[in-house]
Amino acid sequence: MLYALDAVSSAPKGTRLYVNRELLLGYGKPDPIAIRKSDETRILQRLNSSLNPSQKNAVLRCVLSEDIAVIHGPPGTGKTTTLTEIISQIVAEEQKVLVSAPTHSACDLLVESISAKGISVLRLGHPARISDTALHTTLDYKLFHHSDGKLLNEYRRDVIEISKQAKKYKRNFGEKEKEDRKNLFQEVKELKKTIRSMEKGLIDSLISSHSVIVSTPVASARSVLEGRRFDFCVLDESSQALEPATWIPILKSDRVILAGDHKQLPPTLFSEKNSLEFTLFEKAAERLETSGRVFMLDTQYRMKDEIASFPSMEFYSNRLKSGRPGPEKISNFPKTFPFGDALQWIDTAGTDSEEVAVDDSLTNPFEADLQVRLCTLLQENNWPEEEITILSPYRAQVRLLSEKLQEAGLSKIQVSTIDSFQGRENRCIFLGFVRSNSEGRSGFLKESRRINVGMTRAKDLLLCIGDSSTLLEDPFLSRFIRFMEEKKFFRTAWEFRDP
Repeated sequence: MLYALDAVSSAPKGTRLYVNRELLLGYGKPDPIAIRKSDETRILQRLNSSLNPSQKNAVLRCVLSEDIAVIHGPPGTGKTTTLTEIISQIVAEEQKVLVSAPTHSACDLLVESISAKGISVLRLGHPARISDTALHTTLDYKLFHHSDGKLLNEYRRDVIEISKQAKKYKRNFGEKEKEDRKNLFQEVKELKKTIRSMEKGLIDSLISSHSVIVSTPVASARSVLEGRRFDFCVLDESSQALEPATWIPILKSDRVILAGDHKQLPPTLFSEKNSLEFTLFEKAAERLETSGRVFMLDTQYRMKDEIASFPSMEFYSNRLKSGRPGPEKISNFPKTFPFGDALQWIDTAGTDSEEVAVDDSLTNPFEADLQVRLCTLLQENNWPEEEITILSPYRAQVRLLSEKLQEAGLSKIQVSTIDSFQGRENRCIFLGFVRSNSEGRSGFLKESRRINVGMTRAKDLLLCIGDSSTLLEDPFLSRFIRFMEEKKFFRTAWEFRDP
């Protein structure tokens, strides 16, 4: 990472890296992306017709960008679909692309999506960290199954056998044995040299024959990519990547496409005041906003309208539209269903709700018991356990909930911290706030991006459980609770008490 930062800071004026650095850090004066009609026509003729207008615009502008483009992908807006189409178009243009994401799971998701388009992908990284569905794309797998790779394995077996033979000779052997032993070790040396040369040539051949290389940012610094240049670098989830790591794949590329959502959780830092607090994506998204280089995907396909309404207003300037089919946009539960709306606030103020410190975390036993009762209620109304996830900001509450669900015979219901569930979804989400105290302390619930992640995981039903008397002290949470009251999505926990 230090090497990358040194290279970026010392980039000679006029070089591609210098231009990209100036644009990303807000020092340059970018012009809007210029598009020739002939280029536009060519791309549009190949474009996936199922993309919505904001996705099509992002694909077109990113593929024809000469330097930097940014894709802002709010929850459920098809960011992976859009990036896959961009990569497909780059390959169709006979150009090479380095695709990167900060986690192995994000890399594997891209590999699966790109491979589904019939594009051959080479995945860099240790096989132990790569999902089973992406293993066949790894460098190790392709080396092993290549015809020359099989020959390499034979040579390696020969090295082992010859080494064993050489070691059988005793120290008190004669001149002939001494000469034989020397020849065997020389043969091993030559074989190892041949293996290294063949392996390097085979790796070079595999990399050269693939238009799409996928790796984490750190893995892109591997020696197998040393000295290689790519036409494009596509960085997914770059709003979750530390800036020094982000620069590593950028160094190897002429043009850069950053994708992410800075309105969701950033990477985890262990220091409250840290120079890495703002990611390169966040800097670029804000500094390039007025230059016509930031493309927001504005149609979400995940949430019912009630669920999407507050996040859209609070985080995305009311720009999110619904892409769900008409009947699925709004609540359509049967009259007998215990929750009439897709979004509900169940208030624990005035009950026995109380937060309890457990080691360096918090629990709220009353809230946990209430959630188990509500899960039982859903199950009684034929809602599958697998389609329910309970999210909590606190690990101790996750452990407590897991125990209580097990006792209640609801072990198929998933429980997770909000942070760990970023990027995932389920039909029903319980969002428990845990905090309940007379001082109005809300702790790290003050991080509104964490709540945004929690709110936007639900597809059909979002049940928020919290103590309004505590949470109203926080400005953001106060706006959310007032919104729920105005929309008549507000209920009290007393309605769901045990008979």
